[in-house]
Amino acid sequence: MKTDFSRYIKLTVVFMLLMGTISCFEDRDDNISPISTTLEIKDFVWKAMNFTYLYKAEIPDLANDRFSSDEEYLNYLDSFDSPEQLFESLLYLPETVDRFSRIF
Repeated sequence: MKTDFSRYIKLTVVFMLLMGTISCFEDRDDNISPISTTLEIKDFVWKAMNFTYLYKAEIPDLANDRFSSDEEYLNYLDSFDSPEQLFESLLYLPETVDRFSRIF
């Protein structure tokens, strides 16, 4: 019984040492700014809708050839006050057909 207790103590010490060494490293994302710009979020929203949206064919602004240059694309994204407004503009008939798409 004494050996079981000493084995338990040894395992506890080893576990604590491992947890101490593992928890003391610097994450790679520690140096990245946690705040994304609104333009980056709008870009993410547009690209996600362009890639996965069920009604993409019905929305001209989601066409792959919609923008002739990056500047035109950025101006389009800047024309919206918020990512939510952009998202809402890309929905296909949100009151009747696409009632279930949401952004949080």
